[in-house]
Amino acid sequence: MLKKTCFALALVLIGSQAYAEAPDFKAYAVPVENVTLKGPLKGANDQVRQRMAWVKTKAQKPNFAGHYVLDSFGCGTGCMASALVDLRTGQVYRAPFHEPTHEEKSFRVDSRLVEFSKYNYYKPNSPEMMQVDGLALWDEDKKEFRILKQSKPYKMEM
Repeated sequence: MLKKTCFALALVLIGSQAYAEAPDFKAYAVPVENVTLKGPLKGANDQVRQRMAWVKTKAQKPNFAGHYVLDSFGCGTGCMASALVDLRTGQVYRAPFHEPTHEEKSFRVDSRLVEFSKYNYYKPNSPEMMQVDGLALWDEDKKEFRILKQSKPYKMEM
């Protein structure tokens, strides 16, 4: 009985800690602009610009930080990357993470904050992967993400 009680208490504490750690998107609020990309994409590299070309062809509206489109893409074999496009200028920026943690809940159009996941090999020459989750803040002045916090790496279940 004592073991069950301790286990239940631990679950409650873990759950309340996770709730306290929820990202505060409102603390990094920005106004949302009604803007679509007019010019060509520039910056980053050819491959990243090609992966983000859909932003121009679909006249995409912002989905992140007021006037950006944030998106993740893969190479077809499981690798992931993320980038964002400034809809005002067409400038493409590479993100320092692989993808938002939960695509629909990890970032907002009216905030500069994003929850992310990064991946790496668990050991050299091993197919096993490890994951790091965290929070990043888009710095509008420096035009780069600043990592606010990261979890310890943990082994991904494949």
